[in-house]
Amino acid sequence: MDQISLNTMKYAITLLASCFALLSFGQLTDCSECAERTISEYEIAALSYDEINLLKNEIYARNGYQFESPHLDDYFSGQDWYKPESSNDNVQLNSTEEKNVRMLRSVEKEIELNRKTLAKYLEHLKKLVLNNDTVSLREDFGWFPDISIESVQWMQETFEYIQPKNVHY
Repeated sequence: MDQISLNTMKYAITLLASCFALLSFGQLTDCSECAERTISEYEIAALSYDEINLLKNEIYARNGYQFESPHLDDYFSGQDWYKPESSNDNVQLNSTEEKNVRMLRSVEKEIELNRKTLAKYLEHLKKLVLNNDTVSLREDFGWFPDISIESVQWMQETFEYIQPKNVHY
């Protein structure tokens, strides 16, 4: 085997090992280690807003925080490690936990902002489609297929039918 092939093989093996390490690292599923180590945004990148919110609250729960929210209280009361303090005044986070909570809150805010931005874009798109404003669709979104009035009527009926009801985040 010549030197180039050997170097290429070493590179490929190193790259493959790195990929396996990253894949096995995976996503954060609980905060059992959040008191000892700083979590990264990579670990929560594929998680939903609700999953991130639950991780954030788990940090507090592992320190004995009593939750006013029935949903959180029910969830954490079902965890064998959860031991609520007599008062939330007794709950103290260490510096690593505080750093993790700040990062999780920051990601939550980013998700909220992205949701609001997406909702505005979709509302604007809906308005343009319902008004058959092909000029603005091309200008604002860079595209618009040729459609018939029947297609516009179908979209109007569809958009009216798919109205979000009592969406809670």
